Amino acid sequence: MRKIKFHKIIGFIMVWVLLLGTVLVPKTDSKAATQTLLNTYGALLGRSGTCINLSQLQDSSTLSHVKSQYNSITLENEMKPDALLGRSPSLITQSMWCMWHSMKQAKFQAL
Repeated sequence: MRKIKFHKIIGFIMVWVLLLGTVLVPKTDSKAATQTLLNTYGALLGRSGTCINLSQLQDSSTLSHVKSQYNSITLENEMKPDALLGRSPSLITQSMWCMWHSMKQAKFQAL
């Protein structure tokens, strides 16, 4: 009996908090509505990036959203070793590894 009463009281309080929250939340100004992650953090950090897969990039609405919010992308599963090597780790050669390692070093030096 007390447990049911407690749940009713908590439910009543939650409903009122939600109702008051929707009324008391300040309106957003137009400047805040036009800010993007790229404008906010891209200017501060230089890069603002996301992970995305190839099928998502082929969707024009997703692509336009990514372009408006980010200036750097990383392919998700397409960059994993099994995708690059065709699920066979024996396909990589020493020269391929050296090339990959030098590209990785150059990327970090550029930052």
